[in-house]
Amino acid sequence: MNPEISSLHQRMAEGGDWMKFREEIARLHNEAKTQEEYVTLLEAHRNLVAVAEHCFPPDQCAQIRQIAFGEYKMFLNVEAMEGEMINPVMLERITAREVAAGRLAADDEFRKLAEASALLGDSADSRYDRKLGDSIGIAGLVIGAFAFFLISKGVGIVIFVAGIVAGWIINEQRKKAGLEGAQHDRMSRGYE
Repeated sequence: MNPEISSLHQRMAEGGDWMKFREEIARLHNEAKTQEEYVTLLEAHRNLVAVAEHCFPPDQCAQIRQIAFGEYKMFLNVEAMEGEMINPVMLERITAREVAAGRLAADDEFRKLAEASALLGDSADSRYDRKLGDSIGIAGLVIGAFAFFLISKGVGIVIFVAGIVAGWIINEQRKKAGLEGAQHDRMSRGYE
């Protein structure tokens, strides 16, 4: 675990500047790599918000709580990101963990949205490279069309079908490899 993250609770317990701790939590959240690091930072964020009433006037505390809940949801979205996209399946699992830990209400709208978005499926299966398989399929279509009109209809159809099937097989193999890679990456970060 990142030493700055592992020492955060102790340093916060010793006291200090509330805003600097908030900024540090946000900065460290961008550097976090594992589920353990994310959870440590979420707990620190929650503790920081809990002590806000001792640091700020009551009218500011209400605003701080509202802003903090927005930050919390952003932190969960960032944790669920794989590549440039939020993975709906990961977001559902992360919010389920948060409900179990008592940091998120089971009936919260964000949790309901995460559950519903999981129906979209794992975004890892849409991040594989389709160029080769698609190119082979298109080449089969073009060559098959030429063969259909210039050589014979039977040869053209065979080439067309062979190109489409070969492209589909290559794309399925790449999709499988992409999913396996995503699964391996998640396991190395402490998920599943």
